[in-house]
Amino acid sequence: MSVSATHPRPNLETLESREVPAALSFLNQFASLAQVTSPPVQATPMIRGSSTSLTSFLNNPSSGTSSVISDPLPAPSPTTPTLPAPTPTTPSPNGGIVTTEAIFNHSTTAQVRTATINKFNPNLGVLTKVEIIAEGSIQADAALENLSNISQTVKTHLKGTMQYQIQGVGTTLNASFDRQEVGNVAAFDGIADLQGVSAKKFEIQTQANFQTLTLSDEASLALFSGNGTLQVANLTDAKACNCGPGNMLAAIETLAQGRVRVVYHYTPASQLGSIAGYVYHDVNRNGVYNAGDRMIPGVVLTLTGFDLQGNAISRTTTTGSNGWFAFNRLPAGNYTITQTQPAGYLQGMNAVGTAGGIVTGDVISDINLQTGQNATNYSFGEITNAVVPPPPIVRPPLDPPFFSKIRFTGRYSGWM
Repeated sequence: MSVSATHPRPNLETLESREVPAALSFLNQFASLAQVTSPPVQATPMIRGSSTSLTSFLNNPSSGTSSVISDPLPAPSPTTPTLPAPTPTTPSPNGGIVTTEAIFNHSTTAQVRTATINKFNPNLGVLTKVEIIAEGSIQADAALENLSNISQTVKTHLKGTMQYQIQGVGTTLNASFDRQEVGNVAAFDGIADLQGVSAKKFEIQTQANFQTLTLSDEASLALFSGNGTLQVANLTDAKACNCGPGNMLAAIETLAQGRVRVVYHYTPASQLGSIAGYVYHDVNRNGVYNAGDRMIPGVVLTLTGFDLQGNAISRTTTTGSNGWFAFNRLPAGNYTITQTQPAGYLQGMNAVGTAGGIVTGDVISDINLQTGQNATNYSFGEITNAVVPPPPIVRPPLDPPFFSKIRFTGRYSGWM
């Protein structure tokens, strides 16, 4: 395509806004003319963000098509900017840290991409907290040429959102970006090649700023623990506006890259302890388990509390067939055990175990478990309405009866 010097030109042009999806590049149409620094757009099918939910995609990946791209992608060119180095994470006192990443290399926007993160290995210890740190950057390469016969002001405006969704996590990580570049160009130089004094090139680079997501609830810790991986989906929805005279040639390409870093905070297995005890029928109501008392199976007990770093801990268990219960793999901290009153029994006497505590009804609180301590003998006594009959009274034997013989002699003449 070329424009001759005798091409009719209007005397005055007003600025005209032309907004298109940033991934829809004019570079393919003007490949022989445009000299844009970014590599050409590959003809890769994509799922458009306007009709695809990251959450629904993760919940039902088969609802998409084979056009969804999964990393690894080709390595970026040497001139492609890279994400900053990850910020160091401060280890928790007396704890451990393991990090896993999902990386999304440079690719065009307006497509759903997926990568995976590794779950936490429970053999290392007990997971206490999960930090999710998202990062991303967007780069737009634009070239604009003024085709009018007077100098003009041209502008490229890039805006949009970047999103991450982790499988099973209800919160979507979102960040928005909005940046523009403005410049002046001379009147059309007679060659529509996106170069020369009548052309302007903009390279817009911007970081997407995300809030760190911290999870420590029981359901989230269970989700991130175990074997296997979790999927992470990424979608960058960008819009680019090339603004300038009504007669203007423009080309733009927008690329996005990012990563999701998941930091697992845990208590090492060597530092874990336990709290154990039992529930029993205190038949003789003396507040102590002894001969004649019976253990009660199937009783529900709940443990709540905080470890030394302030992370919430919550567990539920039931007594076994022998009446005993145990909360294993506990980090050092302060805990409370609450018993659910078993059906058919009344409140009896409860007692603290080897790590101390305070008894209030069916609650034993302020249990200070030390690092690696295995506390035991937390007991919950139950009684019934049945009256225990008193033992029979055993009386000492009576003395044998006393027999004597009396012999009277003489004559009895009457009463005296």
